[in-house]
Amino acid sequence: MTQDSINVLDDNLFLSGVKVISTTVDFLKEIGIKINDKTEIKKNELGLIIHKN
Repeated sequence: MTQDSINVLDDNLFLSGVKVISTTVDFLKEIGIKINDKTEIKKNELGLIIHKN
C-alpha cells in the first residue's frame, strides 16, 4: 500500500467512528447551526445529511 492509500483508509476508519459525529456537532454549533437532541446527523457517500425533527 502506498502512503496515500493508508491515509485514505485511516480517514475512512475515523469517519465511521462515533467520535466524528460529536466532533461534527461541535463544529456545526461553532458555525451557528443549531443542533438539539432530536437532530439526526447521518453520513453517506454524499457527505453529511442533517435531519431536523
